[in-house]
Amino acid sequence: MHMNKRIEARRLELGLSEQQIAGTLGISVDSYCDIEWHEDELRRAIELHRIKTLSGVLGFQILELLAVRCPFCNNEAPYWDEYRLPRNELIKAVRLKAGLSQQELGDRSDFHDYAIEGMERDPNYLERSTIDSISDLSMALKIPLQVLIDIKCPKCQR
Repeated sequence: MHMNKRIEARRLELGLSEQQIAGTLGISVDSYCDIEWHEDELRRAIELHRIKTLSGVLGFQILELLAVRCPFCNNEAPYWDEYRLPRNELIKAVRLKAGLSQQELGDRSDFHDYAIEGMERDPNYLERSTIDSISDLSMALKIPLQVLIDIKCPKCQR
């Protein structure tokens, strides 16, 4: 079942209205309905902090809701000590290690150079970004998505 239908089913199971969820998320009812009606709306149009709130309200584990597999559980990717840094410091450290300017990283991701500058200053910058945009940044920096969305795997705690 697609995530949008799982969200709708859970909301109905909990007896919550679209208006209640929209109010909790701080979005319009139309925007919330788009989440339930369109498969990709949650990833493409909703900010990370709102997805985290929605996940909590509906009782979903966020990695499961977003269909993000933990690369650390089965040793698909090494867990670097750098991943423990605040996101802003991690992004800057990995960018510099790769020899990329803010402009070059912006060109490789879904962000402008001024956004890269902002995320290197503010550890919570990505909370106001969409999963698709963060995913592009994740691929450009070769940092696992779950590290950039700041969610630990419930199995391995990484």
